[in-house]
Amino acid sequence: MPFRFKNMWLKEGFKVKLQAWWESLNFRGTTSFVLVAKLKALKPLLREWNKNVFGNVEVNKDLALN
Repeated sequence: MPFRFKNMWLKEGFKVKLQAWWESLNFRGTTSFVLVAKLKALKPLLREWNKNVFGNVEVNKDLALN
């Protein structure tokens, strides 16, 4: 699945958390390699944060609409 930006990540405090994650990830190589490696490493962190903060958005949406 490609990297996708989610509007819910604009939630207050997310930018600080993202910056801390980004700075904690250390890779060596070319600039492009480091960028790709950091984005790949962020993916599971973003998924876990999203699940903890918002739960399953699709299920919650379906429950709210029904």
